[in-house]
Amino acid sequence: MTSEKLQSIINEGEGYLVEFKESLKGIDKEVCAFANASGGSLYIGITDSGHIKKTTLTNTIKSQIHSTIHSLDPEPKINITKFNEVIKIAVYESDNKPVKASTGFYLRIGANSQKLTRDEILSFAVKENKLRFDHQLYIDETATNLIEIRQVERFREKAKLNVELDNLKLLENLGLLKRQNNTAYLNHAGILLFVSQCKRIFIQATITVLHMQDPATILEQKIIEGTLFDQVEHAVAFIGDKLVKTPIIERLRREDVWEIPELVVRELVINAVIHRDYFESASDVVIKVFKTHIEISNPGTVSHYLSLDKIYGSSYRRNPLLADIFFHAGYIERAGTGLLRAKEALKTAGLPDLKIFEEGLFFVAVVRRRTKEASLEGLNNRQIELLELSDSFFPFSAEDYAARFGVSPRTARADIKKLIDKKLIKKIHLNKQTKYEKS
Repeated sequence: MTSEKLQSIINEGEGYLVEFKESLKGIDKEVCAFANASGGSLYIGITDSGHIKKTTLTNTIKSQIHSTIHSLDPEPKINITKFNEVIKIAVYESDNKPVKASTGFYLRIGANSQKLTRDEILSFAVKENKLRFDHQLYIDETATNLIEIRQVERFREKAKLNVELDNLKLLENLGLLKRQNNTAYLNHAGILLFVSQCKRIFIQATITVLHMQDPATILEQKIIEGTLFDQVEHAVAFIGDKLVKTPIIERLRREDVWEIPELVVRELVINAVIHRDYFESASDVVIKVFKTHIEISNPGTVSHYLSLDKIYGSSYRRNPLLADIFFHAGYIERAGTGLLRAKEALKTAGLPDLKIFEEGLFFVAVVRRRTKEASLEGLNNRQIELLELSDSFFPFSAEDYAARFGVSPRTARADIKKLIDKKLIKKIHLNKQTKYEKS
């Protein structure tokens, strides 16, 4: 570090990544706060006003620093250097958050190291996936009183389990039940999966399905309850009832093919149910079926360790126990493939790509429908009129289009390109001329 660089840091002052200290007093909370955030640097020997106080990096000082760092749990990584009369302690972001100091948990917020309250610690632990909803034990009622034999037997059939275990032992082996003082209790995953009245315990454990005329008009609304297995089946059925189905007969058997592949619908509903944030008790999974598209949203954005463009094929599991049981029951394949399978199925079906995004605290997936309304969405009046013209106008050239609608050749080509992109018309070559006909 040069003198100019150090002076530049002093001039800029303290911030999210920089803290000045006159002495080693209180550095534990500053190191803790940096380790729980994005890392940062402590400069020992600089006053809050930016004046340098002579500081010597002796073996005793080094020992004091390492002793302080060692008192943090878990111990974060640091690097100590000295420049002129200033000691720099570089603190690296911890890969095992949250880090705790002797006086509590601290987090860097702006230019301050803030001590977290109980609720803030809980939120931080949830954000860092250190506290998982599905693993939490429910001790208000015993497992014996809650377990429904019918639900467990259905799971045995789906999972093809022929093991000679009683229900309690089976659920214990699956990680859904624990014993305390010889009493068996279900964890939250066990309740969501095997207690049909789980809404009585977790009010947020529902799916709201809506059939929409437009964003402001609801044609039909239902709140789906029951085990998560039941919720998935009922939600998929609701969506299927609203989709166009084309009958196909193969080998003397009739099959109704959905306009959006059933695999896509099922994968997206399961994804929302498994990966939603169940700590968010004020919201549930919401499915909206429009004329032009289907929108599925669930509370809980993707982990800050994983960007949306990296999510396809990645194994990020907010509720790993739920994911494991859905896997055993044959609802999903290996971890991380659901959205990728949906994306590929849409491509095979010739439908627009899956759209995913985050909106506030929600993860949202949108699938375009294969309907007339969907295909015409975003078109101008000229393009819509073209598609309604009689077959006598087809095939047509760009010049024909320009003349018909009184636009420039450039506008005609732009209109035609959009129609091709939406696969409403296609390019052909006729008598050495480029023309266009309906797809």
